[in-house]
Amino acid sequence: MKIFLTNIAIFYFGVVTVFGGNLRFSQMEENDGVEISYHSEGCFHHFTEYYEVKKSDGKFRFSQFELNFKVMDPITREPQKRLLGQVLLSEADIKGLDKLLEYYRGPKNGGSTTSTTLLIEFIENGKKVQVEKIVDNSGGVDAESEGEILNFAEITLRFRSSEVEN
Repeated sequence: MKIFLTNIAIFYFGVVTVFGGNLRFSQMEENDGVEISYHSEGCFHHFTEYYEVKKSDGKFRFSQFELNFKVMDPITREPQKRLLGQVLLSEADIKGLDKLLEYYRGPKNGGSTTSTTLLIEFIENGKKVQVEKIVDNSGGVDAESEGEILNFAEITLRFRSSEVEN
């Protein structure tokens, strides 16, 4: 994931702010990572989830963590993380996650009272090189028509059906 810095602001059913262009999971190189804070809020729900995708030894590993903001690292000031589940991703999974980002970044038909916010941090060699914030108020309208999308919930369902993969 080599970065070319630009600033883009797009306004359409929310705001998409991009620093450094639109990266994809498939662009990840060895030892790169992506950290995702996923927040959804609507009439009957309100939650935040935290995911990481890391590439090492040529494999993509997806992890979900619970963050404890009451216990902060005194040096980094980052919250304590507890692993909830982990699974290896296939190339098809990576393409599906790329499609998910395309969907969130693209224009939508319709609107909803459900608002989804993604804070995506791209990591190269242990350093944060890009941050992207996406706010989507479509409620997932037209997501099915995009095809081949893999969402985070589908991946986390795999945690329940198998042991944590190493």
